[in-house]
Amino acid sequence: MESFSKFGDKMAIGLSIACTIHCLAMPALLVLAPSLSAFSILDDCAFHQWMMVGVLPTSIYALSMGCKNHRNLPILATGILGISILFVTAFWGHDLFGCKGEKYMTLLGSCVISCAHFLNYRRCQVKSCSS
Repeated sequence: MESFSKFGDKMAIGLSIACTIHCLAMPALLVLAPSLSAFSILDDCAFHQWMMVGVLPTSIYALSMGCKNHRNLPILATGILGISILFVTAFWGHDLFGCKGEKYMTLLGSCVISCAHFLNYRRCQVKSCSS
């Protein structure tokens, strides 16, 4: 169970990085290759909403199992903050923050949740070494 928590942390970090790359690279790719805009999967709203399908269960499971192991509630709270930022931005970001604001909030949420998973992973490593 503990190894799946570590895998979950790594997977959630990877998903956050994929979301960040999407936010930063898509405008450049669309300018360089306008035909890419025909792919609906690359649509910002749809992409972020589908990413939440992977991020939510992975992050909740990995962070809760890690917290159960090391009992560091601030790490869990940081993860919940990151998940909340990503969730709100994925579903209402464009309406609340505008186009640029949506990208900035997505990057912020991705960074916060990545940091939480990194801290969770490190804390679990330290805990397993001392046990």
